[in-house]
Amino acid sequence: MSTEKMPPHLSKKIKVLSFFCILLVLYIHTYYNEGEKYESCMFLVSLFGQGISYIAVPLFYLISGYLFFLGTESKPINVVFGKQKKRIRTLLVPYLIANALNLLFYLMLPCVARYIPAIQPLIAHNLLESAGNGWIDKLYFSFYSGPIAFQLWFVRDLMVLVILSPLLYYILRFACRSKLGCILLLCLLSPLAYFRPTAFLWAMGWFCIGGLIVMNPYISITNCCKWKPLGLLSIVLCFCFVLVNALSCIGLIDFWVRPAWIIISGIIGIWIIYDCLWGKSKQIDVLLLNFRIYGYTFFIYLIHEPFMNIFKKLPLLVSNTEMVIDICYLTVPVIFAVLAMFVGIAFQRSFPKFYSTFTGGR
Repeated sequence: MSTEKMPPHLSKKIKVLSFFCILLVLYIHTYYNEGEKYESCMFLVSLFGQGISYIAVPLFYLISGYLFFLGTESKPINVVFGKQKKRIRTLLVPYLIANALNLLFYLMLPCVARYIPAIQPLIAHNLLESAGNGWIDKLYFSFYSGPIAFQLWFVRDLMVLVILSPLLYYILRFACRSKLGCILLLCLLSPLAYFRPTAFLWAMGWFCIGGLIVMNPYISITNCCKWKPLGLLSIVLCFCFVLVNALSCIGLIDFWVRPAWIIISGIIGIWIIYDCLWGKSKQIDVLLLNFRIYGYTFFIYLIHEPFMNIFKKLPLLVSNTEMVIDICYLTVPVIFAVLAMFVGIAFQRSFPKFYSTFTGGR
């Protein structure tokens, strides 16, 4: 089943939350080494980039698992094979193009820096320096072990999960035959999502939880307004956990909350509260949809590195005081997202076929 067959409210909700998550990813990557000596900057980083932003990647994996296994509940394995084939266009092709463009960027960087020395302060370091000397080493690093477009580690691991999806499909389908099976599988997946034994097993845990949610016939997540008290409690707990860790970061308290609790409470909270508040706010909905901002989430994700890493340092060429760094940290992700959206609009109008290929038809 395609996303077009989802309830319109759920389809729109996933687009909104995905855009919210890409903003959080931008906050994760907007880190100023120059701000490490300032307490206020580290407090803000703990609140955003190393706080509330923890929910972004697991929620992406959760949504990816939900969408991948959507419509496979009572269908033969051939449906899964069809979805694997579609991911060649939507995941593999963008992954290859984005990494190829980043490889070209870093290959050209020394030459550009030689003729334009002023650009050097804007580049933290050339990622190819971590790849080894040989071309095989560089290609292996650029398209797999890095990858050179480092934000695409998410897509790399997601593609591995897609390869494993037939096996995961049989496990999920068998478990979803009964409530007991669902509970037992959730008990097996929860430690992976909570303890994060490895990055890939952590990703698989959240991906499979998304599949378990959509394939089980016992619970529905399409209308969560009845769970409003739980949503409010989860949001309050999430912000309390984030604040505790931020205060701990600057030494005001001697206590720390495991990030998994931020993730769990944050995901539950925003998923429920969206239905209770934002989902009913037609004015906000019309405003954002008129700007088509949701349609460029994947484009922003693909291009934000290395360009945001350069963009965030531009104000520091004028001043790198504590106040400037704090303001930059708070505003750069939002400003970059808006600018990237307009670039995406222009790119889509000027080169529609390449844009469609680059973004996997999104």
